[in-house]
Amino acid sequence: MILFSKKFRAFSIIEISIVLIVIGILVSGISTGMDLYNDFKISTARNLTINSRVNRVSDLDLWLETVGNEAFSYLNTSATPNKYEIVKNIQDSHPVHKWNNLKYTEKKEYGDDVLQSNETKRPIFKSSAINGLPALYFDGKTDGTGDFFSFNGKFLDKKINITIFIVDKRTALGTASTSPAYATPYQYILSGDDSVNFSVGYSGSWLRMNPSNINWMGFSNKLDEPHIFTFQADENDGAKIFMDGVLKISQSTSSTISIGNGTLNIAYFNRSWTQNWYTGFIGEIIIFNKSLNDSERRGVEEYLSQKWKIRLGK
Repeated sequence: MILFSKKFRAFSIIEISIVLIVIGILVSGISTGMDLYNDFKISTARNLTINSRVNRVSDLDLWLETVGNEAFSYLNTSATPNKYEIVKNIQDSHPVHKWNNLKYTEKKEYGDDVLQSNETKRPIFKSSAINGLPALYFDGKTDGTGDFFSFNGKFLDKKINITIFIVDKRTALGTASTSPAYATPYQYILSGDDSVNFSVGYSGSWLRMNPSNINWMGFSNKLDEPHIFTFQADENDGAKIFMDGVLKISQSTSSTISIGNGTLNIAYFNRSWTQNWYTGFIGEIIIFNKSLNDSERRGVEEYLSQKWKIRLGK
């Protein structure tokens, strides 16, 4: 019996060693498989971006996205003169200095520099944020160090006809201002300066667009759910807001946009009476300097749906 027990223990040690080796091989294989799958997802998303309808629709002014090889840049201070260079193989949790406008023209009059020069206020690149694809995370801090970008938004000034597409996943409602006291935290994704009211984004749990005579939306949006939002204004057809391709609200009139000093902010709302920061992930922002027809709008929404794996409604 003792001899049998010793043999049994010896055999068990060998067996365990073999099992451990097999497990290691399987884990390695699974890890490699996951890496290949993630690479496939990124490659597919990039191909969808390259072949999308966006760049073929006229009057494109701003196209920001987070998946492509040319999405972000940094300022190379060692070059003479200093110059912005593409960030290659950006790593997870890396702060982003410049978000590149993918509107390819020989001369960009507006929107070249979507920047945050302050290192403490730069959003973070997250490699898996919206349905497994990378996006920028804005932390929503209210101590003056909240993440945001600013850029030249004069291409929208004095316009009536516009179309804006946004892919985002908000993760918190935000904190209302206490000095001065204001009950509702605004978390606008795009917002002008203090002298104007142009903004698109959230007011509390409600989606909002201003101006265009649309203020409070007719539905509340849940946190931690990615969506495709389309904001459209037309001097003849009024103003509309779509969520995942479904019309949520419309008004019969539209109004002229004013950008004031020309600066637009991403994820930051600045007024003399309150300041608020957006909290969550932003994956894509597309702005057209016209009201897209139904076919054009649907084409862009279908591209965003396929890319971000967000199902369009009927």
